[in-house]
Amino acid sequence: MSAVDADLGALVWGVRLVLVVSLVAVLGLLWSIWRSAVRPVLLELRRSRHAGDWWAPWVPREDGSWGPLTDNRWWAEFRARERGERSALAVRWGVWGGVALVLGVGCVAAAAAAVVGVVAVWV
Repeated sequence: MSAVDADLGALVWGVRLVLVVSLVAVLGLLWSIWRSAVRPVLLELRRSRHAGDWWAPWVPREDGSWGPLTDNRWWAEFRARERGERSALAVRWGVWGGVALVLGVGCVAAAAAAVVGVVAVWV
């Protein structure tokens, strides 16, 4: 084995190391997006279904606090002081369901594309 072959082999493994580190970073970023946007919707959906109250994420809790889908100032528009019409409930769940669907599918597709890209370059 010549010195050029050894240097080339080291370069290939260096590139592979960068690919793996980059893949881990991308997957971590996608996981944090999924965890901060999709997971709360799924948890509130489960909580509402078990409670039998589909307004639960949108109205104040017993202690006066708001749930994760309405707890900050950007999402305050989804708050409801009291239970209202079905159309208002449908809009709230529709918007959050759409957000969860788009981000969930997008994160999975991006993760799959990142893995495929690393595998394609690896070989």
